[in-house]
Amino acid sequence: MARTKSKVRVRDLPTIVGEHPEGAVSLVGDRGGLSRISGEIHPSSVVRDTIRVETEHGSIYLATYLEIEISVERRDELAEDDRRDVAWLIEWNITHTEGLSTPREAAEAVWRDVFGRTHAGMEDACVFFVTDPSTGEQLEVDLSSVPMSAD
Repeated sequence: MARTKSKVRVRDLPTIVGEHPEGAVSLVGDRGGLSRISGEIHPSSVVRDTIRVETEHGSIYLATYLEIEISVERRDELAEDDRRDVAWLIEWNITHTEGLSTPREAAEAVWRDVFGRTHAGMEDACVFFVTDPSTGEQLEVDLSSVPMSAD
């Protein structure tokens, strides 16, 4: 399972919690600790312009005009031991930038430095999606299609 953190408006919290399975949304404390929202969220009858949030640590009151940080648990539908007759798509992010001027050079450097290989054949899984982080532009580089350049 993975978690994503984001800042949200308190007034949007009931909608956000309603869009996720019970217990998937947690409040993030000042020091990064999590408090799972375990119950309902209601307008407070005690303090004006606040909502009462039931958490695993008790009720808390939040002003609706504030922003808070939440953490949402993402439950992946795929289990590690699922057996399927498919060709699995596996992605991996590697940052490799020093002294490289082209996307192909970056892919070749990862192929050499990470996988310890100096050439790629048609039977190798050596297709890379190289992204320029400043522009978001992405290029597919298949190292098996053209001989690799020399070091």
